Amino acid sequence: MKKGINKILYCSKRALLTFLGISLCSISCLKGVKKEGDDSHQNRLEKEYASPRDYQSEGFISRDLFRIIIIEPKGDQDPDSNAIENRAKRRALSSLRHYLTSKNRIIGRNVNAKLLNMINQYGTLRQETRETKGSNIYFFEVEKTDIKQFVDDLSVRR
Repeated sequence: MKKGINKILYCSKRALLTFLGISLCSISCLKGVKKEGDDSHQNRLEKEYASPRDYQSEGFISRDLFRIIIIEPKGDQDPDSNAIENRAKRRALSSLRHYLTSKNRIIGRNVNAKLLNMINQYGTLRQETRETKGSNIYFFEVEKTDIKQFVDDLSVRR
């Protein structure tokens, strides 16, 4: 009886190890497979622009300028500028909140409201005028005198 149980356990362990080995092998093989047309955001931009400086400028560009870049695939329809602008405003708010969090700042309702007010008051959307291969590129820029210092002064440290 004991021999039979040991043999079953041995076979079960062997089958489990074989299954795990095959699973790990197939997973590692699948990681190297890239689907055609599945370009990442970065790769797509590198293909469309010659200079990395043309597209990697997002965030605080200067003392007075904060920028968000929105990339939309070109399509048959004209893009809805209101929808793109709303998306850019949400991303700007998220990015600014992330910046404050990374600086160990407290973000409450008042800080959030002041950021939204600044984005709505000083933010503008413009489309990139250069011809690109398969995307429409939009810049949402918040231009305010000494914007970085303004954002830093909105909240207190934790």
